[in-house]
Amino acid sequence: MNISDSGTKERLLTTATRVFADRGFKETTVREICALAGANLAAVNYHFGGKDKLYSAVLGDFLSSAFSRFPMDVGVGPDSPPEDRLKAYIRGFLYRLLGDGDPLYEKLGKLLMAEILEPSEHFDTMPERYIGPTYEALLHIVRELLPGADEDIVHRCAGSVVGQCLLFDHAKGIIQRMCPELALEANSLDRVAGFIAEFSLGGIARLRAGGR
Repeated sequence: MNISDSGTKERLLTTATRVFADRGFKETTVREICALAGANLAAVNYHFGGKDKLYSAVLGDFLSSAFSRFPMDVGVGPDSPPEDRLKAYIRGFLYRLLGDGDPLYEKLGKLLMAEILEPSEHFDTMPERYIGPTYEALLHIVRELLPGADEDIVHRCAGSVVGQCLLFDHAKGIIQRMCPELALEANSLDRVAGFIAEFSLGGIARLRAGGR
């Protein structure tokens, strides 16, 4: 089979997505991916430049899809009150973490979470491409809620919002054991998002009233 065949790259990416999701980076081999994709062993190097870059492509494709499926501004516009935009931001964030019940999405989400907690060289430019712009949007919302605040305070508030969202995902197992009613599930996502938003807005209001 010609390694430059137009469908080969897509098959490799689709197959690698499934295999990396099931086995992780270290336990996956290029030989296995190529065999399952029906591709020449040299095809990974030809299309992606090696296993590392194929893994990065899988993560990038997942992030792109996640932001497309679960944007941060559903139901709001640029002129909506910052409180409403913060609620929409948090809801979109949690949906990107949880997904919509697709087992493959959940596995890929775990791979991504591992990279967020301890970034490897495979994560390379993805924070700047996918995560940075959304964080900047969050900073803009916080600045509107805290006009004139020091940038240090703005970043601390934004970090608190992000941290709460990540906690409900990263500590999902222990939360299910100790306080199942607080666990992040499809049927509780809006409730969790509402709580994070209310708690965060309350803290921001206190900072605003206290003159920071």
